[in-house]
Amino acid sequence: MEPVARGLVQQFPAIPAWRSGLAILHADLGRENEAREEFDLLAEDDFAAFPRDGNWPISMALLAEVCAFLGDSERAAQLYEHLRPWERLCITVGIATVCYGATSRLIGRLAATMDRWGDAERHFEDALERNTKMGALAWTAWTQQD
Repeated sequence: MEPVARGLVQQFPAIPAWRSGLAILHADLGRENEAREEFDLLAEDDFAAFPRDGNWPISMALLAEVCAFLGDSERAAQLYEHLRPWERLCITVGIATVCYGATSRLIGRLAATMDRWGDAERHFEDALERNTKMGALAWTAWTQQD
């Protein structure tokens, strides 16, 4: 998938969502330096490169995952504030083409990255309840792991 992700970043440089996909790919592969490089570019000016369009929710979700992977507590605080208004919702891609589970799981990961354990626990418990009610088995399992 890496050549495809890199190709999309190069072909559509004005759409930062593609770069967030490349950042999570690096994180998933354990490539800390590459994930950090992409993340740092995207995090400039409090993630100002991201328009509030249909790509914004999934981009923030992927960046929350990368941020937790990197242990970046400063930017975790920024992403936490961006995602808090959506904590009781789920993130979807397209017109519910893909569901990324309860947003509260991501907020919980960010709280844990900031060592805010009480908040993290509360968010994870909410995510566990929401993902379970939806029958989202994979997201329930990810929440339990987190």
